[in-house]
Amino acid sequence: MSIRLSGAEDAGGVQGDTVAALVADASRRADAAQGLTRIAVLVDAEAEGDALATLLAELGAEAVVTVVGPDAPAEAVALAGATGVVVSGTATPRVREGIEPIMGELRRRAAAGEPYLGIGAGRDLAAERALLGGSRIGGVQVIPEQDAAEEVVLAPGIGLIDVGIDGSAAERGTLTRLIALTEAGELPGGVALDAGAVLVVADGSLAVAGSGSAWQVLPADHGVQVSSIPAT
Repeated sequence: MSIRLSGAEDAGGVQGDTVAALVADASRRADAAQGLTRIAVLVDAEAEGDALATLLAELGAEAVVTVVGPDAPAEAVALAGATGVVVSGTATPRVREGIEPIMGELRRRAAAGEPYLGIGAGRDLAAERALLGGSRIGGVQVIPEQDAAEEVVLAPGIGLIDVGIDGSAAERGTLTRLIALTEAGELPGGVALDAGAVLVVADGSLAVAGSGSAWQVLPADHGVQVSSIPAT
């Protein structure tokens, strides 16, 4: 299993090294199968897909871009022949509706070792319980009111990790939302990533790459425990 979850919110904020690592993993799978390095790219806007396709082409990979949303649900054919997957977008609820028909297939492929890169919505949706947005819990504000939805909304995600995840921790103050959700028992814990940080899940272990930090939130006897994991 090779999963990378970026703290950035779109392709413009993701570091080239992060995408290069995905391509390297996908290329090894392609070589083993004597095939092409083909990356399935699932996004909520054409511009996002174009940006990722350009970056992937520069790294020697072929991108197969599919724009998804409530009126454009993804089909399994979008993943056909892929040796890696990128899911990205800025509207997490829209992306979730778009990929819902293939979330089980995405989970199966990741479990079989196919590399996955989640950016923005693709990061959020990697969780078993995905954070779709919101700034309040039970009417109490837990982060600055920057989301369209007032109450925090959780929904079933792809299930690649068993804790909640959020991005732009230092930039948008999202760590406090994960703290509140964990303390309320809505999540079993979580990781908040600075925009430049990348959570890497491989062989059952967690590491942080890129710049900035990841902030891990765990339940404790009296509230929660928060610790930082610096990027290496």
